[in-house]
Amino acid sequence: MADTRQNEEFVRLKLISMLPRLRRFAVVLAGETQAADTLLREGCERMLAECHRYRRGTPFDRWAFAELYGCWMGALREHPMPMPRGRGDGTAFLPDGASGRSADGDAARMSQMVAALSPQQRSAALLIYGEKLAYHDAAKVLDTTTQSVIARVGRALASLMNRMTTGAAVNAAAATVKQLYPESPATKQASQ
Repeated sequence: MADTRQNEEFVRLKLISMLPRLRRFAVVLAGETQAADTLLREGCERMLAECHRYRRGTPFDRWAFAELYGCWMGALREHPMPMPRGRGDGTAFLPDGASGRSADGDAARMSQMVAALSPQQRSAALLIYGEKLAYHDAAKVLDTTTQSVIARVGRALASLMNRMTTGAAVNAAAATVKQLYPESPATKQASQ
């Protein structure tokens, strides 16, 4: 009994610390903030109710992402007609602090391109580039093979490249990627 309470408290605290990352993943899956908030709420409720399924030693983020993904897949299966690929206007994919106004125009254009990707491509790309998971860990989260994750990320990148028809768009994409995932000071020092 005490072990169960300790596990529940551990899961609760870890979930609280992971909420921003889990919400970002929920937005990537659902494609819009309202549906993402519903998915996140349901996913957190499920993780707390089934916290006994978490095994210490398993990377918590991988477990939580997998549980949220499983919740999303369960919601898709329950509907007579699968949920549409909520694409929204792309603002859900803007980096923190970007507003979509003209000063942030490059980020807004890039976020719209990312929003137009399929949820499978968006989720694979986020796990690999945003969460820095290894391909095999992303495959465990997405309940698929490593080759499938590699293919999804490849299709996502190819789709983004196809949408960038001008040099300005390529520069905008590079700037956006740097803004989303800036180099750490250690990486900068190593490259100098």
